Amino acid sequence: MIDFLRMEEMSELLNDDIDGFGYWFFIRDKVYSKISELEPKNSGNHQSVTSKIDQTFGTNVMGLTNRKIVASDIFYLIKNIIWSNPIFYKKHHDILFFTSPRRTFIDGKYFEYWTDELAEIYKERGITAEFLNITSHMRPYWTEKVLELDAVDVLPVLTYKVFGLNSREKDKCKIKAKRVVRAIHDYLDFDIQISWVYSLICSRYYWYKKKAKYFTKMLENIRPKVIVEICGYSTNSMIINEIAKKHCIPTIELQHGIIGREHISYNFLVNRKYNYLPDKLLVFSDYWKNTCNFPIGDENIISCGYPFAEMQKKRYPVDKSKDKKVISILILSQPIFHDKLVPFIEKTLHLLKETDLLFSVIYKLHPTEYSKSLDEWSVLTRYQEVSICGNSDIQLYELFATSDIQIGMTSTSIFEGLLYDLDTCILDIGNSKERMKDLCDEGYAKFIYSAKELSDYLLEYKRSKNTRNKINFFKPNATKNITNEINRYLI
Repeated sequence: MIDFLRMEEMSELLNDDIDGFGYWFFIRDKVYSKISELEPKNSGNHQSVTSKIDQTFGTNVMGLTNRKIVASDIFYLIKNIIWSNPIFYKKHHDILFFTSPRRTFIDGKYFEYWTDELAEIYKERGITAEFLNITSHMRPYWTEKVLELDAVDVLPVLTYKVFGLNSREKDKCKIKAKRVVRAIHDYLDFDIQISWVYSLICSRYYWYKKKAKYFTKMLENIRPKVIVEICGYSTNSMIINEIAKKHCIPTIELQHGIIGREHISYNFLVNRKYNYLPDKLLVFSDYWKNTCNFPIGDENIISCGYPFAEMQKKRYPVDKSKDKKVISILILSQPIFHDKLVPFIEKTLHLLKETDLLFSVIYKLHPTEYSKSLDEWSVLTRYQEVSICGNSDIQLYELFATSDIQIGMTSTSIFEGLLYDLDTCILDIGNSKERMKDLCDEGYAKFIYSAKELSDYLLEYKRSKNTRNKINFFKPNATKNITNEINRYLI
């Protein structure tokens, strides 16, 4: 990553813009991901980076071609775009929560992991705004007041497809695309397709112009004293952060996942203020403050905790009645690693069946995998010890409470599992070695390179329980800590 950070600094891409639009901020993660994906690990060979343009970052509606659209989705989209357009909402609230569309089903309603508890606490003073989850929202909501931002998500994407940029704007984007390609070639010795970069810049430029108008009107109507957001590096959030600064509205981002040294959106070479970033970042604990170089000032990166984790840990305490003769193994699936994870686990199961180890495996699907056919895991389910957890009826923390060992790659859930003192194995799949390096180097988890090594580890666990370092990845009293920060702006 350090070479990439030097490249963007030396080439001054972070300071460049198109009529005030800092295009590099809106594409840097895409470019970095593509280079990282194709970068040779132990070779100095010159690489050519080509890619089919993927426009899903920051605009969930772009994924609608990959999802079956039902009639109710279309009805709500039309309703929200025409009759419930958020720019027509004209009521003041002290707090505006820009939440995540990711929710879990609890007690008959869909609970958003990061902001719903806060929204409930501030229900007399705040309102929640939610972007689309592909083409719909997960209803019924846990909270009562939710603005659905379908118009902001859908209209800029659709009108871009129909109208696009004018010739003058296209020329400006082409010049900037050439600059990016040249910088990457000169500093990183990579050739990246100019057409790919050009498409990224054009779409983000158009979305930026349209979305900025919506968000400006929205903030002027609601007039919040503070904004609380999730995923501060998304296209929507960066636009909101810039507009909020113009209106002197402070923005607070809540940590929602891993923000380590390999997460490009939380790392910059120089500690310089940028309008697209939030004013404060509330992290899970002190551990996370040292895992990245986020340029908003150390005093603005504050340890607060994770309210949802605390709530679920109390709700699902460790199951002390579980059978100690049988090792309970929890596997945390991630869809981007599916093709490598399944054969890795199948080989491990084959090896374990040749031993006398008593074990059970719960293969926990990622929520985005729930709609897939279980046939995709048929090579695993032929083992009687394996069960697939593929719906939201069973809470993840309920599985933590009954497990001995967790196995995964780069999921934030791994850190949540450590709340239950689970022995933890990180598999050598995808970018797990880079993303989870600190966790393994510091003795909190074991890095596993092969099915044979995993099998041996599980056998050794049975003979003599492994010992590892312990740390609190989540600061206690999270809700109180976060509300204290919010209350600073409500005087």
